[in-house]
Amino acid sequence: MASIVFLLIEIVKSLDPRDVLVCADISTPFALKEKFKIFHQIYIFESIEFDQMIEDISEYDFYIIIDITLRPLHFTLLDNISNHFQTYYITITNDLSSVSSKWRINAHNTIEQDKYSISVLLDYLEFTHFIIISSLKYESISLANDLFSIFNNEVFSYLKYNEEIDEDYMENYVKKLIKAKGVRKMLIIDFGTSLEILENKIIDHNLNSIGSCFILKGKSIVNSKIEGSLVVVEQGLENSTSLEDYELNAVNRFLAKINDLMFSNHFMLQEKETLNQIISDYLAAKNQFPIYSLINIKNNKKNVIGTIQEALILTSSIAFPGNSTSLIVSEATKLHLSIANGTHEIYNMYTIEYFAYWYLGALYAVQRSNMLNEIPEFKIELYSVDCGIFLYEENWYNNCLNQSRNNLGLAYLSSIWDTAALGTLLTLKTLGISLPQISPISLDDKLDNKTTFSEFLKLSVSLKEFFSNAFIFQKALGWKNLAVLATDDSTFYTEYNYVVKYSALAGVNIVNDKNKRILPQNYTRADFEKYKGHFQALKDTNCRVVAIFASDRGLIWEGLYDVGLRRGDIILIGESAIFSFLSGVEDEYLKKREALADGALVYKYREWIGDLGEKLKSEISSLFPEISYMCMTYDTVSTVKESIIYILNKGEDYEDPEILKKAMRNIKFTGCLGTVFFDRDSNSRANAQFTIQQLRKSAYNNSWIITDVAYLDKFSSNIITSIGEFSWPTSESTPSNFRPHNSCPFDEYLIQDSKASKLILMIASIIVFIISCASAYLSYYSNKFQFSYLVERRVITLSDMIFTSYFLFQIFQLISMGPDQISLRVALKNIQILCAFDFNEFFQVKFDQFWGLYYCVLIFSIFWIFCCIFVLFKCQIRYSRLVLFQQIKFLSTFIFPVLGHIGFLPIISMLMNIFMCHKAIANDITSSYLDQDCRAFCYIGKHKFYVVLSSFCIIFYLFTAISCRPLWEKTQESLNIRTKSVYLSFLSIFQVIAVILNKNLKPYSQVAHGYILSGLIIAMMILTFYLDPYNYKKSKVLQMTSLGISFWGIFTASIFMNRESIQAWMITEFIGFGFIGIAGFVFLRRIPILLYAEKGLDVSTLIWYQFAKNNEKSQLDPRTMEVIRFSLGNK
Repeated sequence: MASIVFLLIEIVKSLDPRDVLVCADISTPFALKEKFKIFHQIYIFESIEFDQMIEDISEYDFYIIIDITLRPLHFTLLDNISNHFQTYYITITNDLSSVSSKWRINAHNTIEQDKYSISVLLDYLEFTHFIIISSLKYESISLANDLFSIFNNEVFSYLKYNEEIDEDYMENYVKKLIKAKGVRKMLIIDFGTSLEILENKIIDHNLNSIGSCFILKGKSIVNSKIEGSLVVVEQGLENSTSLEDYELNAVNRFLAKINDLMFSNHFMLQEKETLNQIISDYLAAKNQFPIYSLINIKNNKKNVIGTIQEALILTSSIAFPGNSTSLIVSEATKLHLSIANGTHEIYNMYTIEYFAYWYLGALYAVQRSNMLNEIPEFKIELYSVDCGIFLYEENWYNNCLNQSRNNLGLAYLSSIWDTAALGTLLTLKTLGISLPQISPISLDDKLDNKTTFSEFLKLSVSLKEFFSNAFIFQKALGWKNLAVLATDDSTFYTEYNYVVKYSALAGVNIVNDKNKRILPQNYTRADFEKYKGHFQALKDTNCRVVAIFASDRGLIWEGLYDVGLRRGDIILIGESAIFSFLSGVEDEYLKKREALADGALVYKYREWIGDLGEKLKSEISSLFPEISYMCMTYDTVSTVKESIIYILNKGEDYEDPEILKKAMRNIKFTGCLGTVFFDRDSNSRANAQFTIQQLRKSAYNNSWIITDVAYLDKFSSNIITSIGEFSWPTSESTPSNFRPHNSCPFDEYLIQDSKASKLILMIASIIVFIISCASAYLSYYSNKFQFSYLVERRVITLSDMIFTSYFLFQIFQLISMGPDQISLRVALKNIQILCAFDFNEFFQVKFDQFWGLYYCVLIFSIFWIFCCIFVLFKCQIRYSRLVLFQQIKFLSTFIFPVLGHIGFLPIISMLMNIFMCHKAIANDITSSYLDQDCRAFCYIGKHKFYVVLSSFCIIFYLFTAISCRPLWEKTQESLNIRTKSVYLSFLSIFQVIAVILNKNLKPYSQVAHGYILSGLIIAMMILTFYLDPYNYKKSKVLQMTSLGISFWGIFTASIFMNRESIQAWMITEFIGFGFIGIAGFVFLRRIPILLYAEKGLDVSTLIWYQFAKNNEKSQLDPRTMEVIRFSLGNK
């Protein structure tokens, strides 16, 4: 104001304000007329009659006229008036007319000069991709049109607005036409009075943020409120405070120039011609381009930072909006979102990495959207918030989020974990921050409350729906029971309670003791002994299906391992985080974790659905090795992005949290998860599909991988869709819900080979072999009776039939001594083992059943030994009058020969089972246990007694049984078929060797055992062929056929043992059997029949004779099988 006063004083020295005539009209703003009253004389154009106006103006005494009509239409009238009075007039109206006048002086620079000055600034700033905004005032639109024609290629859009506008109009104008376009570089031209409204709306909608730039040109623009804006103003008018002041200063600027000239040339204002001459000379000499000042609004103050004339000269650096010192190169508007992808727990208690890793999907969504320009003129930016992972503490969250409040942006991608998400909601409400929030998962019923938390959404379904789907799958596998362990912290104990609640609704029973399910939050390895009972209680349920809820599940796995659970004993059910517990620990503990994690099932939301989902999966898989949950975090960004696109298309304000919340809740789009939309009555996603994955070791590099095995969609016609094969650790089929009851008094993981027991078994086998050889030699040496071949035909007897049947039983016995006959078991359903009379093999008896069978065989062997002794000493003949020995004589004639041949091998096999202690639970021999009864530890207590007793029985049984074999045939008067004693000796040794191989080699290598036994059978066949051991040729053929079939069965089992094709095994084996059987039949046909049946034998007669009780004595004719009866007292 001091300069204005000084200026007026100077004017007064040369020009009295009364010498100036101000011309206005009825439309001239009142404020402007009031401002110009300092010149005293004001004439209002009330009539446009020229003569009348001349007459009126003539009444005033003036040297110069000032035009403030602001109407270019008055130029002609004023030109004529000035010409009439030979007086210059100064106009504040921009001269855009093509007709000039010698008397007209423009107070302002021309539009051309304005255009040039602004062009210089735009070029200096390299202003591209910007919006031109102009009012429809004539001067504004003229300048804007000129600039648009120059910078057409760089202009994103050219907007105009009415000169007279209201607040509502400008609100919609800014939202729809400026903010929604995303361009934040603007050239605003307004020579009228509407700029203040536009500026206010720009500020209200936060368009003056960092990255924006505003260049302003006009009259009232010098009072700009936009921080960091640049104002181009005529030099000398920088300090104007209002539009009226701006115009007055422009006039005074010219008058001051005239005044200076008058003083410098010592002119005194005496007459009008003197003034006209001074003005004329000044205008003639004025050929230099005018100077413009460049004003920068800093801290709400105008700062002149340079001038524009021929070029831009800066005297100070530019401060752009956001206090940026340089113009942001990026041409897109930033859409700021915040994301809870931190790694630190509250108070930095510990670090968790995998949530941040999952949120890499959101980061990729932002990068991809920006790269594809999915929101034209906008770019999404994320601000990381690290306030907690699992836990919530009010003070920590308040401080953390309050520090980040200015960076939270439009929306918050909330925590994956429900406790942290809930804590964020409560904290932001406390801080008074209204912010839309969306979480990828956050399973919590409280978060589903739409009324309480209307600002919150989550891409998970409701807890009820989540667990409903989970238990549907579990029950589909036949698992209706579950064992659970959890820690007592608020996070995982809450989750445990949800499982208890919804498992009951689903009909799934939690089987472990509820008093032993909860461990302390800070559980460590040092606490194992204190809480061992919890782990043992879970183990004792035998339930395979186990769910664990704890921040460090790996420690819980270790506890389960330490109570004896091993690979395949349990099936863990969890989420993809299960993968993270298999790294970062010492090998000692990693071994335990890996043992239990193998085959674990992961129940999670199905991701990568549809064409877009598959494409995104391919893209993200190429960047990250593990992509679980990244699809869900990707769609948190998609939800916000699609909502913003929807808002922009409607022209709404995307920065209005209420508008964005509403759009997010109502949006429906195709994303990575397929079709995504939200439930109307809650904060959850309306529907979802689920994926079942399995954790397993890779066959290629032995690394852990998670493989998709099934999809679950309860609303689909196929609720469960299999997409892969399950791979269970210890079985091919789906494991049962419960482990089989372990009858052993120890855990299976303690089992190891017992070297000491193996050595004892080997020694016992060697002794058995030596005794067998000695007994065989003794039998041969003491039974060199006369042997003659059949040459004449005889009637076949029952004894002959029984003898011949042995060849059939021999096939099954030898095959049962060989490798496991899987093909025969499939085809014959174990009939071959039953026919082998090896009851231990057939029934696969264990525990008490084994002991019952063992006792029977032991008692029978003792009885057999005594019977053999009686026969060796011919007691049945010496004491034939006694009923007992008469029965023994009958048995020695019919029964003992059968048992002597058929029962020899299975009895030896059963007695030797007492030495079968291949496994142990420690290194000492008394820690080994019996194969058929793991409750019986070997070489101690009861077992020690039976080992001694069995040893004696085996020794005496071998001696008596082998020695009596030739006698059984010799004592049978009705037996026509005879065997060389030397062959019987070899046969006994062969059978004993078969048993020894079965006990010693078969448990370790069935293939090697099979090949060796096959070789022994071949040797036996060669011996049979050369010894010609039978007096009846057909018996030799039958023996060769029996041995041949046995050989083929064992040999094919050895070949196919480790192959997968049972069908090929069966076909090969039975074709071989067929050829050998046909060959034997052909040879039998070629041998004369010397034993023939005279008539059908009545076997029932034998049974009646043996077991009938009457008052008569009778005798059985061994040849005719007829009973000869006689009364008591007769002979």
